[in-house]
Amino acid sequence: MERGTSDGQLPRTFLFGPLVIQGSLSRIGPRDFGGRKPKQILEILLLARGRHVSKDILADLLWNDDELPENPDSTIETYVAVLRRHLRAALPDGALLIQTLAGAYRFDYEGVSVDVERFDGLLAEAGRRPPADALPLLEAALALVTGDLLEDEPYAEWTLGHRAEYREKVLQALLDASAAHASAGNRRLAIAHANKALSLDNTNERAYRLAASSLGAEGFREKAFRMLSLCERVLDRELGVEPEPETIALREALARSPGLRGGAIELVDLDVREFFPSLASQASPAFVGRRAEINAAREALRRALSGAGGMLLIEGHTGMGKSRFIDEVLDTNLAASVIRTTCFISEQTVSYAAIVASLRRAARGLRMDATDAASLATFVAGVEDGHTKSRDLLILAALNTVAAVVRDYAPVIFVFDDLHNADRKSIEAIDVLRRAWEGERVAVAGAYRPDGLAPEHPIWQLSPSLTVRLGPLSEEDLAGAGLRELFLTTGGQPTLVTNCLQAHQGSGRLAETSLEVIRAQFGGWGTLSYSLIETATTLGQPIDPEELAFVAELDRGLVIAELERLGERHVLKQVGERFEFAAALTRELLLRALSPARRRLTEQRLARFAGVAPVS
Repeated sequence: MERGTSDGQLPRTFLFGPLVIQGSLSRIGPRDFGGRKPKQILEILLLARGRHVSKDILADLLWNDDELPENPDSTIETYVAVLRRHLRAALPDGALLIQTLAGAYRFDYEGVSVDVERFDGLLAEAGRRPPADALPLLEAALALVTGDLLEDEPYAEWTLGHRAEYREKVLQALLDASAAHASAGNRRLAIAHANKALSLDNTNERAYRLAASSLGAEGFREKAFRMLSLCERVLDRELGVEPEPETIALREALARSPGLRGGAIELVDLDVREFFPSLASQASPAFVGRRAEINAAREALRRALSGAGGMLLIEGHTGMGKSRFIDEVLDTNLAASVIRTTCFISEQTVSYAAIVASLRRAARGLRMDATDAASLATFVAGVEDGHTKSRDLLILAALNTVAAVVRDYAPVIFVFDDLHNADRKSIEAIDVLRRAWEGERVAVAGAYRPDGLAPEHPIWQLSPSLTVRLGPLSEEDLAGAGLRELFLTTGGQPTLVTNCLQAHQGSGRLAETSLEVIRAQFGGWGTLSYSLIETATTLGQPIDPEELAFVAELDRGLVIAELERLGERHVLKQVGERFEFAAALTRELLLRALSPARRRLTEQRLARFAGVAPVS
């Protein structure tokens, strides 16, 4: 029977993002279904797509074996009654959406409009049409995707397979839409969709090719070439494979093309060697600073490898150089085999993906004999055959056998880059192995980004021997290497420091990422600071506060106060009553990034200032 809201429309149910049911007069979300268990029952029934779900299956999905209530059927019936009561309060006939069958329940899909159903229908129809006609359908489908499937249950086992399925569907829809936009000449939209696809899977070659092709067609050939070079590095680092022939052919074609379109920002002609003559004596872009942190990390690993076991964690925000730090820590005589694995966000919904990848590398890297390699292969095969809550206990128990096998090849260091991307089960398995290797010559190390990790994220449950937290390089770090001016230019941002050092030892050309880092650093201080810094680049040096106030159309006292604050941050330095940039490179980078229109506007205001300025 078809049911609707008071206005005759079917209630809308959203599974992309957190669970929401929208009626004509009310909207209920994850907190409105009577508790977590009633909500989870509703989500399980929704994922069944109208099929019945037995109470036995519900019990298996809702509870671990050691959590099972004394009477699961009765408890489930109570939760369903609570759920129906809350649905009834929010929607006309809402309680009827949950149908009771013999020993089972089902959700009445005919009584609502569900976003994943519409998404699937739009994709199916798009697949039957030529690209030009399919594009509006693809865009309509992508507009429904407001987030991951059931984001309010990020770690529930019963969501993981469904979430992985829809991530793949969204990825393919983004790629198809990118290709269709490119064919229609909408290259900016093609690039945007390809970049979104790469945010889901940074090893997807088709996404790199789509973005690079559109960048090249728009005239940004150098950016397109760099995009494909990045693709090659990512594939080599993450998968150990070479690009496909189509990718190589596209990169070679771009390499033969003329340079950038005139409208693109060019930093390639800026030679950093004139700004840092003191670097001339350095033979190579050496690792700079962090000596205390490196020594502490090496000592933690030495203790672990001497027979104590243990875990080292490296925490740092984006751009803090976590992987490079680990490279430097390992670049010493630790006399151990290193098994290093990168965790991918695209595998976050695949249970045990990271630990399986690591053990496969271990079987090869430790040159195990046939018997031990077979033991690891048996474990991996058992994991990949699928798992339930009850089997998880067996899998975790089997890790003790894995630990015993690896122990015979000690000393060993297992390294996990981007641990924040690892699936929950892998992090639990890593912790099991860490405990099994206590008192052994096996160490575990991991690097993670703390941004956005929920309080219940399993990383916070780990028990490391040492956690090293990386921030920007200090002035002492760089001054000790004779690079104090580099600190004033970069704020100690490792990416920008590295770019300057590499440019100085190479062609002298500074990567465009340098400008992005400076913008991010200054932009974090607020709109006023960033706007004044940009405007100040166009003025003569040292900067006259009265001239800057006129050009920026701001109060002179406000401008002076802000310039003084920028002096405290070592961006500017005071020269009498005027100010100048503490490092010429900062000014040069920002000046080159200004648009022609912004420069013309500044020139016009400067001319007006010259006409009204009093004669001194």
